[in-house]
Amino acid sequence: MHIDLTPGLPSEVHIDLTPDSRHSSPTRQVATSIVVFTAIDGAIRNSHGSCEDARQALNLLSARDVPVILMSEGDAQEVQSLQRELALRDPFVCDGGASLYIPRGYFVELDGLTSGDEEWEVFHFGVRDPARAVRLLASLFSVKGEEVLTVGFACDWKDRALLAAVDVPVVVRTGSPEQERLVKRIPGAYLTDASGPAGWSEAVLGSTAV
Repeated sequence: MHIDLTPGLPSEVHIDLTPDSRHSSPTRQVATSIVVFTAIDGAIRNSHGSCEDARQALNLLSARDVPVILMSEGDAQEVQSLQRELALRDPFVCDGGASLYIPRGYFVELDGLTSGDEEWEVFHFGVRDPARAVRLLASLFSVKGEEVLTVGFACDWKDRALLAAVDVPVVVRTGSPEQERLVKRIPGAYLTDASGPAGWSEAVLGSTAV
């Protein structure tokens, strides 16, 4: 499975779900706009705190104007620090799904309708529900009149709500015994061949890139 950003078609993004030994038939979905939601640890960041194995894929998504929404159990300051490291300037979800931060002006429809500060518009949901943030962001992106396809990357059982909320759920392999349970819980989930950030990149760039 990989996300195929076809060269020469900047206004149209293709999701190419290549069949393999785990999936009996190919699926190809086309959307005007893709939004990527990703857990951090175990997905784009390894156990040593490095995101280098995911860097090339992140740069490609950025070059194609594909938003990458970081999803974290941590607080806003931690995620903002990682965004700066990765040169991302997109909305993010923190506090286990209880808070959604959107760069001010990112969606003009929100101007003056939320709390926050001069830099960020903030939604506080009051509950730790990442699915709520995914649905809200998908709706905001679709306001532009585009057909939005949401892709979610995660590796832990605690991220099952994120994977259940997206159109294309991707389980990044870690070798954890809980992953079999996670794949069974999420119908249609794809499990990467490579592990950790290399698996994340595999899903974006294709297996030949890892």
